[in-house]
Amino acid sequence: MICKYGLYADPSKSHRVNLRNHVLSLPIAILESRLSNAACHNLCTTKTPPRFLKSLLGLGMKFCPRPEYTTSSQHLSEALERFDKDFFTKISLADVEDTEWTENQLYIRNETWQPKLDMITDEIIVRTQSFRKQLTPMFRKRKVPSNLTPIQRRLLLTLRHNPDFLVLNSDKNLGPVIMERDTYVRRCLSDHLLKPTYEQLSPEAANLFISDTRSLLDTFLQMNQYYISRLDLKYLQAYLETVQDPFAYFYALAKIHKSPWKTRPIVSVSGSLLYGVGKWLDQQLQPIIRKLPTYLSSSFQLKSDLDKMAGTSFLRMSLFTGDVVAMYPSINLNDAFVRIRDFLRHSDLCEGIHASPIMDALELIMRRNCFRFGDTYWLQKDGTAMGTPPAPSFATLYYGIFELDLLQRFGSSLHYLRRYIDDQFGIWIHHPNPEIDQQRWEEFKQCQDNYCSLNWEFSALSKTINFLDLTLTVEPFHINTKIYEKPLNLHLYIPPNSAHTPSVRTGLVTGGVFRILKLTSTNSDKKKALSKFHSYLFARGYKLKFLEFAFEKALRQFSRPRKKQVENSPDEHVFLHLPFHSRDPTRREIQQMFQRFIMQPYTRHRTIGKAANHGYWWADEPVFNWDRGTFDLIRKPLLPKTTLEPPLYELRRVDRTLVPIKRLIIAYRRPPNLKNLLFPRHVEAKCPAARSVSSIQADVLEAPTNPEIN
Repeated sequence: MICKYGLYADPSKSHRVNLRNHVLSLPIAILESRLSNAACHNLCTTKTPPRFLKSLLGLGMKFCPRPEYTTSSQHLSEALERFDKDFFTKISLADVEDTEWTENQLYIRNETWQPKLDMITDEIIVRTQSFRKQLTPMFRKRKVPSNLTPIQRRLLLTLRHNPDFLVLNSDKNLGPVIMERDTYVRRCLSDHLLKPTYEQLSPEAANLFISDTRSLLDTFLQMNQYYISRLDLKYLQAYLETVQDPFAYFYALAKIHKSPWKTRPIVSVSGSLLYGVGKWLDQQLQPIIRKLPTYLSSSFQLKSDLDKMAGTSFLRMSLFTGDVVAMYPSINLNDAFVRIRDFLRHSDLCEGIHASPIMDALELIMRRNCFRFGDTYWLQKDGTAMGTPPAPSFATLYYGIFELDLLQRFGSSLHYLRRYIDDQFGIWIHHPNPEIDQQRWEEFKQCQDNYCSLNWEFSALSKTINFLDLTLTVEPFHINTKIYEKPLNLHLYIPPNSAHTPSVRTGLVTGGVFRILKLTSTNSDKKKALSKFHSYLFARGYKLKFLEFAFEKALRQFSRPRKKQVENSPDEHVFLHLPFHSRDPTRREIQQMFQRFIMQPYTRHRTIGKAANHGYWWADEPVFNWDRGTFDLIRKPLLPKTTLEPPLYELRRVDRTLVPIKRLIIAYRRPPNLKNLLFPRHVEAKCPAARSVSSIQADVLEAPTNPEIN
């Protein structure tokens, strides 16, 4: 009864008494953070999902269940070993300067490399040992209460190993979705993988294809070693040695804001064979696309651009948006490679850039996107390689080259034109003659539709329009902006009882307040948006006292004058990587230990040490007796006289080089969240009993007109 329903009701007692007993049995943390907007999207059509589903999925896919046990001394020892290695490495390399190293330099951590201790003084080693000795007793493995109710724990266990249902994220972050596993696989196959863009491979052919790709990567590095920097080449070679699983993995998100709902295909390439060269290529393309006149990085840049137009007369202007239908698979690779190669070689925006390694890397990544879906293997034959790091930059650059000509042709009708990957926004200047104006507008849309094989969907010219997360309205001398939210957004913010660090909760409020204040124009709209945001957080279980404190703090920070940030050298801080648990010692306690035993320890007077060695903790002190006129020896306890040792950054190595470290940064690693637990990267990883993808594919091929697919 308790396992199934989460409570036991005594039939001999009234409903009121049973309810009271149940509420009293719940942990205080759960009672204080009760949700009033627990919800999810149910797309099941043939089977009924488990009862009380919203109580678990309503927490949101980012919710982290609290681990059953706190951090043990063994896990702390592993973290301290890494800390010692990083600490001594910083000191050993204090006098090493590498002019090639940049802030965004890609690198692979060498786990076998050990710092040399011959340059480190005994004083520094003793301080680290004292820190370890004092910190270890603070961490003890013990069992703690869960932040899930019994029924939520039961649901989590059921859904993780359920062969019938699958929980996944929705597109646009609109909340968790549950559907039948067979429906999910069928939609992935029929909507995407069985289309001409993809080709299915046998396991043997896929492994042979990966082997050929590895050989091509080695050839690429050898042919372009003189065009790639030394550190980048070292990274690319080291990454290939660390690859364990060379395949990427396919999955899909539910586009529930479409009617009927559709799926968005995504290929997870993290850790795959082409991921390393993909990250390098994206770094090469990013500086180029930022120079394009139509490049848009975010809604914050759009708001900044619109604010600069204040004072301009918008009486003869209207707004429009455009959206490319399935942009990634629609791009013709042959045409894209020709245009990008010519652009890299001849454009003034690409001065000093070597086209050869960029084009060779693009050929590799875009034409050799091989991935797995369950027990099947697939190859993307055309279009942008989905999921690869350079995919957004590649698509942006390809169409941005065409937009350079578009601006020259329609510049007299375009006051402003920007594009965020496949979403376009523009301000149209109306011609005094309505017929000419309509003709120019149709020519503008047709010109974009005729480019390559892309299919555009444009909005009508309007004074008010929604773009990204903004609602924009044309006023006589400025453009008004406010926050736009999709109707299906469930606003499932991280609940306060999630096993996240406390800074995540305050950062959630600060980030939301800053976003509203930066993207909203009028004070009335700001107040409405802040009130809505406050109500959303209150519905997620946050206390009014915390919200009042966090909102006031965020508003003070926003109104405070911006100070120039002092750039600190990365050598001045050292990291301590720890798994986070809310019942472990706090960040402040660990920082105090670091300051007390490493940064600037206390030193007791030598007399104390001598007295301790001989067992004398008392001293005779002469005190003058005025009645007798003599000195009497009064036995008093020996008080510890302490002094501060030199701070760590004033110590020197054996060769007299100063130690650069000035602060400790505690980097917490959160526990697995519901997305990690319920939606695996491999569709069959968490539930081997589920039907394989190949068996479902056989059914789809036999009955392509199945109503579940359409």
